[in-house]
Amino acid sequence: MFVITFSMISPATALPVSLDLVPPEHLAPPSGRGAATDETALLLDGYLRRLARQEARGRRVLGSLARLFLRQHGHHTLGFARVGDYARERLGLSGRELHSLAHVSARLAELRDVAAAFEDGALSWTQVRLVVGVATPVTEPFWIRTARGRTVRALEATIARETGRPVVRDDTLDDEPRVQIRLPCPRRVRERWHAVTILARAAAGGQLAPWNVAELVAAEGFSARDVVPGDPMAELPGPESDPPPPRIDPYETPSGHLDWTAVEDALPADLAELQHGASALDAFALDDRMRALLRAMQRIDWQMGRLLRTVFALRLHRRLGFPSAAAYARERLGLCARKARALVALERKTGEAPALLAAYRDGELSWLRALAIAPVASGDTAPPGSPARRPSPSAGSSTRWSGWWRPAPRPPRRRRPERRSSCRSGKCVHTRPSTPRSSSTPPPR
Repeated sequence: MFVITFSMISPATALPVSLDLVPPEHLAPPSGRGAATDETALLLDGYLRRLARQEARGRRVLGSLARLFLRQHGHHTLGFARVGDYARERLGLSGRELHSLAHVSARLAELRDVAAAFEDGALSWTQVRLVVGVATPVTEPFWIRTARGRTVRALEATIARETGRPVVRDDTLDDEPRVQIRLPCPRRVRERWHAVTILARAAAGGQLAPWNVAELVAAEGFSARDVVPGDPMAELPGPESDPPPPRIDPYETPSGHLDWTAVEDALPADLAELQHGASALDAFALDDRMRALLRAMQRIDWQMGRLLRTVFALRLHRRLGFPSAAAYARERLGLCARKARALVALERKTGEAPALLAAYRDGELSWLRALAIAPVASGDTAPPGSPARRPSPSAGSSTRWSGWWRPAPRPPRRRRPERRSSCRSGKCVHTRPSTPRSSSTPPPR
């Protein structure tokens, strides 16, 4: 029997490196709209490109470690039944993202020219992820030339035209755009829905999406009442014709007035050396190295979130020639729009909880955990000097933030006055005790 220490990183693997590329004066939020100038936009854009480059190099090292970890089924060695459980609890990533990193790393080992273009900074991580899905050792020079002279959106359109199937993007779910639906309901309904979700996932033996839980609940309800559900779309009018998708020019080129020179910022040496000799390591050592690397990358993500918040708040991406914030993150930085929005949202929410911000910045909490508890964390519930951290009693959880929650005082319960009964002439008469009334209180009408 073995025990896994659920800490963000062990002291033996702590990395004494400085990844603070941005000076503190540029990380401060802007004072007003007067800061929205072309010089500010170009300055922050330069820092963001350097940070994105280091983050991309860290992803490649992480993919190399993840490929070796998954090859030996390391999640089973560490006591996890599924890769998704391990990735979520130990790394703060999704299982799909961990598999994607390992797949890209394996393909880069086969495509030497694509790997060299990525190392030189000619291709971003997003472009590499798209190219390795279609390129072969024979066709990789063609795809490198195609990716260099076109936008990411045009590259996706070219790949879809050549392969005949749509490109799977990071911000889609089942090849459909993600849509958030909010259904207001009472507290008791939310509590029952939470209990039903846990029961459905336990019965299925894995994670289920909310819509899958709703389908299972409806099916159980119909079967219990012996009801054969009819076609819910039978009496509804026919669906309206969807508007045609926007036409994307497969030869679209990046904005011409910006400097698209490749950024050659290298990852610090002690982080790049984490992949050296990794093939001889066991699952525990690989886990330590991946967590150490993610802690360093989280420092980069924190700086990117600070700068992206300023860029998006002042609409600086428009001064750089991009119509939307998502287009700027995808084309200029090589980030998916979903992660860019998550970094900005986390930066906004941690502004009210200094202790939570410090734990996230120093790598004690993953960005996924910090984003989960940020809505209930505040300056009162997470005091800056609170060192209290204790593991959650739930099985398979890692270090939890215990200073973020404090139960609200329950209001005193009003006791109902007791009734006294007295018998008068054989009949029971219930009377209430008389309460003294102040002289200033007017008599009841």
